Amino acid sequence: MASPLLAQEPKVGRFITNFGPLILFQDKGQRLVGIYYYNAQPAHLFLTRKKNGSYKGFWVQASSEKKCAKTKNGSPYWGTIDAAFKGKNFLALWNFCNDPLVNQKNRQWKGRSH
Repeated sequence: MASPLLAQEPKVGRFITNFGPLILFQDKGQRLVGIYYYNAQPAHLFLTRKKNGSYKGFWVQASSEKKCAKTKNGSPYWGTIDAAFKGKNFLALWNFCNDPLVNQKNRQWKGRSH
């Protein structure tokens, strides 16, 4: 998903995205952790850096459009995500559960730090 041109150090902090505000920070394990809201409930994003500099991980919510057969972090509402950063921009592809990532407009998560 992520091209080498987008594989840069992320800008932790606040992002304005097409799915609403997202706050990213780095945990002690050097993983990126994010918080956002879905249906007025907190949701979480967990990203690990890949060798090419992009990030791979998952999101977890209290509810979603699709319920997964297995739980992740105690919730059956989760999915996979690949993300990359370029300057202040955040670009990701996501999907439900372990469904393959597809580059469709409704599965793109775009944002910009401010």
